[in-house]
Amino acid sequence: MDVAELIWQVKSADPKIAEPAARSLRELARIDPAVLTPWRKDLLQVGRDAEDLRVRWNLTVIVGKLSLTRTQRASAIDWLFERLRDESSLTRTFALQALVDLSATDSALRKRVLPILENFAREGTPAMRARARKLL
Repeated sequence: MDVAELIWQVKSADPKIAEPAARSLRELARIDPAVLTPWRKDLLQVGRDAEDLRVRWNLTVIVGKLSLTRTQRASAIDWLFERLRDESSLTRTFALQALVDLSATDSALRKRVLPILENFAREGTPAMRARARKLL
């Protein structure tokens, strides 16, 4: 299956279609994020609109791995900071991971993310604390 088909599927309202597509896209992002560059606008939009928790998890991780334009990056960072307030602790953890990924080449973002990371390491769920300690 090609990326265009996965993008189409991840937009589905049916979680039985969207969630496996999101997992496949996440795996592609892990292996070669550049493959997703032509679809970054779609991925950002779907991430913002996703209602299914598992689709949101996967797209949150993907966003941190994308090569983004300046405007897309600013939008993605805003969205990820919003995800830090998500009801799902796993979504919050993945948003933090994505922010750390994006901050690798952005010292200003790193300065914003570090206190949040330290807070997660002290006060999050056990999984959040473990991930934050690893990221620190």
